[in-house]
Amino acid sequence: MALPRFFAKLNEHAIETFLDEQHKDSEEWGEATGRTTGKLKRSRLITFSHFVPFQELCPEKRFLIEPLLPKVIGSSPLAEQIVRLTPDLHVFGHTHIPIDLALDLQPSSSSASSASSASPSSLSLRPPVTDAASRRQTSTRFLQWPLGSSRER
Repeated sequence: MALPRFFAKLNEHAIETFLDEQHKDSEEWGEATGRTTGKLKRSRLITFSHFVPFQELCPEKRFLIEPLLPKVIGSSPLAEQIVRLTPDLHVFGHTHIPIDLALDLQPSSSSASSASSASPSSLSLRPPVTDAASRRQTSTRFLQWPLGSSRER
C-alpha cells in the first residue's frame, strides 16, 4: 500500500489549493448575492487518474478475461481524494475495459456522516441522477473508454 499513498500524497497540495479556492469563491459569492446556502458554488469538475479508484467499478468476474483483476484494482487513497472532491466526471484507465457508471459518493445513512470517511462499501452504483431543482448531477460519473493497443482493436 506504500505506492498508492505515495502517489496520493503528490496530489494533496493541488487538492487542498483547489478546495480552499472553492470555499473562498463560495463565501465571496454568498456575500455578493446575500445567499448562504452552505454549498460550494463551482463549475463542473472533471478529474482523472490512470488507476481505477473503486472496486465497484470492476465488472463482474464472469465478464473478465483476467479473473484476478479485482485483486489488483481499487485504491483507497485515490478513492478518498475523489470523495473529497466529488467531481461531476472522473476519467480513469488501467483495465482496458469500457466502463460508464455512476457512483453516489455521499455516504449512506448507516455509514459515517462525513463524505471524506465514506468507504467503498458505503457507496452505491446507479445511473447518473440529476436534481431537477438545480439541474445538477448528484452522483459522479466514472468513465473509461479505452482505445486499446493494436492487438486489442
